[in-house]
Amino acid sequence: MITWLLNNSLWLAAIGLMLASSGIDGAYLAKIMEPRLWPLGYVLNTVSDVSGLIIIYAFGRLQQERRNSKKWRLSWALLGAEVVAVWFSWFFSWRQLRIVLPGVEGDYAESVAMIAAAFIPLLLAFIGWAQALQAGRFEEQGASKPAQPSAESDKGLQYERLSCPRCGATSGKDGVPWTKLQQVSAHLRWCSKEDSDG
Repeated sequence: MITWLLNNSLWLAAIGLMLASSGIDGAYLAKIMEPRLWPLGYVLNTVSDVSGLIIIYAFGRLQQERRNSKKWRLSWALLGAEVVAVWFSWFFSWRQLRIVLPGVEGDYAESVAMIAAAFIPLLLAFIGWAQALQAGRFEEQGASKPAQPSAESDKGLQYERLSCPRCGATSGKDGVPWTKLQQVSAHLRWCSKEDSDG
């Protein structure tokens, strides 16, 4: 249980931030809904926060792909989408804070609102980025699965041959086929498709 909590602590923190911050930008979005549909403002706010978190998470993982690969290049569009999502979240928070802060901050309400409105959207973006770095590349998810035995053949029980997802190699420089995922991981540290093609 403790391991699960540690592995998912960033996601749990993000959920708490999204729910708590609904009192700011969610409250603003609730005001601009049709009177009987005000709860949809909170739903819209929470779903948009989740979407922004997922976008930066995907960007962070795709940025760990081989530099200048197609996925790496296309991932930059996600960063643009995240900037737009953070800006809108900031804007809605700023509009709500301008209403509630004068009673707390007096003459400083406007400047405090502009700064405070950035707190939650930026923190959620940082959490998504940190979670992406912790998770690694998308390819590494599949590499963590143990090799499964395949059907028996004439020569006895055969196992699926491990291979590099980048260059397709199935053995080390010594020519001995890989039998452990650790061998593939060690190869991936220095492997690049250009080197193998050259």
